[in-house]
Amino acid sequence: MNSRDAFRRTMQAANTGRPVFVPIVYRLAARIEQTPLLDMVSDPTSYANVLEGAYKLLKQDAIITNFDPTLEVESLGCQLDWRKDYDLPVVADWATCDLATTGVDSSGRIPVLLEATKRLIQTRGREVAIIGVMTGPCSLATNIAEHAELDKKYSFEKIVSQAGGQLTRFTRNLGEVKVDAIIVREDLLAEKYYGELLAHEKAYTAVYATLFNLTRFYNVAGLVMVKGQKLEDLAALSQKLGPNGLALSGQKLNEVDLTFLKELSASRKLAIGLPLPLTGRDEANDRLQIYEDFISKFNPGGFFYTSDGEVPPDIPLGTIRDITSRIKGVPES
Repeated sequence: MNSRDAFRRTMQAANTGRPVFVPIVYRLAARIEQTPLLDMVSDPTSYANVLEGAYKLLKQDAIITNFDPTLEVESLGCQLDWRKDYDLPVVADWATCDLATTGVDSSGRIPVLLEATKRLIQTRGREVAIIGVMTGPCSLATNIAEHAELDKKYSFEKIVSQAGGQLTRFTRNLGEVKVDAIIVREDLLAEKYYGELLAHEKAYTAVYATLFNLTRFYNVAGLVMVKGQKLEDLAALSQKLGPNGLALSGQKLNEVDLTFLKELSASRKLAIGLPLPLTGRDEANDRLQIYEDFISKFNPGGFFYTSDGEVPPDIPLGTIRDITSRIKGVPES
């Protein structure tokens, strides 16, 4: 069973082999290939080659195609400021944000991303999972509501609906290029996420229902990435939203926590990404040991490993390669 097959079985909470490792490698890929991030994302050939080059070195079980929260707002007309070579851009001007006439699949960097993803799937899609990432409806709608100077008065529920419509188009595009999974990022709101979801639950759950209906239609796993959420809220989230999985970040999990997550995974056939802090080799190994001890006893078919947020572009490469080798049970080459 190769990495892609193991990943897809994990999304069904039915993996019987070792847990797959899905580190969030984005800017690090650009650094590995010594290609400034702006150059990478401006050309589909460069983009695909950079991600493939990083995969050849790191040998992770899945390739993350992007991890940039400005991607969607740029496609809605916002102007960006690009700074250092491996820094994410920042929004320099919200005044041109337009919810009514722009389309995420036809403007900004998303068309380049989609073409690069298509090429990556052609070259590596048989052996390794290819995962798209998008900003979640809660994170996108609150960002727009707080910053944008829209040309007419929108109720907040209308902003949610309009933002959700754009994410629906993006989801359809990713499904059509045949990614294996889509990560919906709500980690951007950190601990505020669940409260925000409940504050406008009807509007948000309508968007999520559409997104995850589409992922099911395209046979794509839909995951929600969260940060620092209470475990009991994760159970409620999975019931309200119906994702295939949750990718956790900002949490230091012990055996009691892992037992709760194992039961949640089993009861809902839910994949759960366990976060590894990769900024320090000792901490990463200590956390991995806790996970390995638990998994060796209970063999939860839906657990997988991920990085605790994006892997920093300045990480010593030996750290992530050592962790990958340990997880995969093969010596570093």
